Amino acid sequence: MKQVKSDSERCIEIIFSPSDASLPRVHERLDKEDQIIGIVQQIMDSIPKHKILDDEVTVRICGPKMTTIEFVDLPGIVEDPPEKKDQITRLVQKYLAEKSNLVLCVEEATCGSLDACQGIFFVKAAGRAAQTIMVLTKADTVHPDNIRKQLWRRIKGETAEAANFAGMVAVINREHHVTRAYWEVDPDQLEEVSFETKVLPKIANMPQQFSRLPAASGTT
Repeated sequence: MKQVKSDSERCIEIIFSPSDASLPRVHERLDKEDQIIGIVQQIMDSIPKHKILDDEVTVRICGPKMTTIEFVDLPGIVEDPPEKKDQITRLVQKYLAEKSNLVLCVEEATCGSLDACQGIFFVKAAGRAAQTIMVLTKADTVHPDNIRKQLWRRIKGETAEAANFAGMVAVINREHHVTRAYWEVDPDQLEEVSFETKVLPKIANMPQQFSRLPAASGTT
């Protein structure tokens, strides 16, 4: 979990209070943000490989002129081992059940049918599509012949699979100039306009109690 909170005093701290007494408890105050990854990695390394915890690792960053927001990053859904999949599934369903959450559902843009993706299945099963923004990753790997179908029309909300969501955005992990050359308009401009006209208005009309942004897991 990452929480960014407005405060007059600059602070960076990491908190981990596991229910399992065999795991280390952590409460570190840091000087620089580049120290965060190292501490979090130490915590992750202390957890048995195939064990998924309900306990959150909290990274708290405070400072003047910062927006108050809380972001919860959930593990990706895996198929094996089955017990790990079950643990992650329960965790995802737990956060989806919190109606005050907005949801970011992450799936690969190359997926032929988003309705077949497990992350989307869980979102729809929980009745949370209207409070969910779809994030299509690896947009740079979409074949040029499929850009209109798998990116353009989805982002613009022109497909049936995109109809019930708060919006869709695409993320380019690496810039492939060949792929970008096939766009009929600048992809960055299209995404910005789509986000401002289709996603933001829906969020603005949602109840004010929405405060947490859980990233609902995609399939890995």
